[in-house]
Amino acid sequence: MLALEANITYNHGGTNTHTALDLMMQQFSRDVNNPKVSIVITDGTSFEPDKTAQSAHNAKMNGIVMFVVGIGDDIDPHELTSISSKPDSNYLFKVTDFTNLLKLSDQFQAKNCTRGY
Repeated sequence: MLALEANITYNHGGTNTHTALDLMMQQFSRDVNNPKVSIVITDGTSFEPDKTAQSAHNAKMNGIVMFVVGIGDDIDPHELTSISSKPDSNYLFKVTDFTNLLKLSDQFQAKNCTRGY
């Protein structure tokens, strides 16, 4: 997945992260028999951080493990923490730029995806 991500072109701008999280939850609700793991990759803040925090909380309460990758200097550490499963040391990552995403692949492979709130 991270290798594919490195080949995606990116247009700068804001995001409705809560909408993406809600859509993710709808997709996961269709498949009740498999582990549910999400990787949220962001280089900034959402337009509506309160809604994002609520959507992330709902996802975690529905058993979705939430990994978060913050990229660059424009991220909001508080928002990333509100999205990630706990403890942050297991589920929250930061890199300086998009080219460093590949450096995280080994760390993701080593993680045990147990339910974290």
